Amino acid sequence: MDISFLALSTAFEDFDKNNFTNSRLLLDEEILVGETKKILNQFGFDKLPYPIDFPIFMDKKVKTKSELTELVEIICHSNPNFKIWPEFDREQLRFNIHSYLESLDSVHYTFNANSFKGTPTFVLFNDKYEIREKWFGHKSIEEIENLLKNHL
Repeated sequence: MDISFLALSTAFEDFDKNNFTNSRLLLDEEILVGETKKILNQFGFDKLPYPIDFPIFMDKKVKTKSELTELVEIICHSNPNFKIWPEFDREQLRFNIHSYLESLDSVHYTFNANSFKGTPTFVLFNDKYEIREKWFGHKSIEEIENLLKNHL
């Protein structure tokens, strides 16, 4: 069984610190910043305690009105009943999501499009790049092995 790992550097907090420069510092020099630094310092670590030896990609920041509109539609359509709602309710949901996203200091596309809750979020894809499972937080090795077995 071939398994590949990929990390996505995104922001759900510390928007001013979760950027390409600080991601490179973490990967290249194991330098911690922001909430990650605060939490790992509580456990006695002043640097990342292990190397990251798999690909890391930066999440795309939403910068244009059209990207924001596209993201709102993705989020709306993630609700399985959205298509059958009355038009007024669909427009209200669009408006609410759009207003919420505009209120944020920074909007990251993949994080929001997939309703990720924070770090760590894990996503299991099949060979067609369809999401089979996603979860937030720690799982034991046994739980992950079972998830993988169920999707082979």
